[in-house]
Amino acid sequence: MTRPLILAALVLGASSAACAPPEGPLMSPGEDCLSCHSDFTAAGTVYPASSAAADQGLSGVKVLVTDRQGRRLILSSNGAGNFFTAEPLAFPIEVQVEKDGKRVAMPVPPAEGSCNRCHFPGNGFGAPG
Repeated sequence: MTRPLILAALVLGASSAACAPPEGPLMSPGEDCLSCHSDFTAAGTVYPASSAAADQGLSGVKVLVTDRQGRRLILSSNGAGNFFTAEPLAFPIEVQVEKDGKRVAMPVPPAEGSCNRCHFPGNGFGAPG
């Protein structure tokens, strides 16, 4: 059964006390989630394409994940733009984000699930996250 990611519902137990602030799932948008949350298989923060608002995560975005074995997850970003899952995934995965009927696919399937290792504000990807 797939957990709604609320694009990073960090309600799953944190692997260290440093990763369990009162903000819970709204914590540390843009940081590498998997560096602390080893129980997650994929996690990150969604940002708007507009550079004017690139320092704030975007809520209500669907993150569509399909793994190598055809398993599909639909995650949703929360108020901080965060999403996550602990569901088993067979990498590489296909990833798409969808908001207001517009869908964008990641052109190269990632080999691991730490989205914010590459996608963060100011990284030069065009779309920061």
